[in-house]
Amino acid sequence: MNIQEWFNPENEEHLKAYLHLEKTGCWPKGFIPDNMDFSPCWQVRLIDKMANLWIESQLKLKKV
Repeated sequence: MNIQEWFNPENEEHLKAYLHLEKTGCWPKGFIPDNMDFSPCWQVRLIDKMANLWIESQLKLKKV
C-alpha cells in the first residue's frame, strides 16, 4: 500500500502524526506500517488530501 492511499486526514492520530513529521522531520516511531510505499511527491499528495477535506468542511459550514 502507498502512503497517500493509507493516510486518512479524518483520523486524528494520522493528523497528530503528520504534525510530528512537520516538527521533527520524521514520523512517530511505529506509526508507519511495514512495507509502506512512498512514491515521488508523497508529501504534496498528503497535503492535498488534508486541504481538500478542509475545503469541503468549510463549504458545508457555509452551505455554498
